[in-house]
Amino acid sequence: MEINRLADRSFRQLTSSKTGEEFSLSSVISGALGVQGLFISHEILGPGKASSAPHFHNATDEVVFVTKGCVVAKEGSEELTLLVGDSACFKAQSGLPHFISNQSSEVAEFVLIRCRLEQSDVVYG
Repeated sequence: MEINRLADRSFRQLTSSKTGEEFSLSSVISGALGVQGLFISHEILGPGKASSAPHFHNATDEVVFVTKGCVVAKEGSEELTLLVGDSACFKAQSGLPHFISNQSSEVAEFVLIRCRLEQSDVVYG
């Protein structure tokens, strides 16, 4: 059995390669555990931050599960507030750009889960 303890986890600051905007702090749990078919990451989202630039996926659904605080899931023009224990799924091939934002004054955390693909299926815009 593999284990990945929070105390041993290292986080990487995600930033936009185009604008330099800072997004979430991210730790890829699936990599640390040696998981082959899934991409699982622990995301820490500061107040006023977005998880990423708006994007969608061509080949894989993406699930978020909130573990701390409150976030807003945005897909196209729809916005839904997610609290601790809530989850949302962004469906593949929707063509609707999505992202998670923290509109509160407190740090929020969530787990992101999707299939691991050989090539990226992310489309930004």
